[in-house]
Amino acid sequence: MAEVEYKGIKVGGSKLLLIIPLIGTIVGGLWGGFEVYQRYLSMEERINSFVSPDLSGFDKSLAVLTEQMSLITKEVQLYTDEINIIKASAEETAE
Repeated sequence: MAEVEYKGIKVGGSKLLLIIPLIGTIVGGLWGGFEVYQRYLSMEERINSFVSPDLSGFDKSLAVLTEQMSLITKEVQLYTDEINIIKASAEETAE
């Protein structure tokens, strides 16, 4: 069986089969942690540079639309009142 000796420490084949995957796992974990940290820094930079859009045009349009709707509602109410007056006078005439 293969043996590796380093500074007086002898490591046999069965121990190598445990050590090599362990080293790979540690290196992979470090690399993954680095990638997560880089993504975090990138996300933080994007968040800090975010500028909210200017929505004042929408607010102005909404105010105009609200005003127009209130005017239309008043006109419809006037026509409804006129129709009710005409109906009432027609009923009085029919009697």
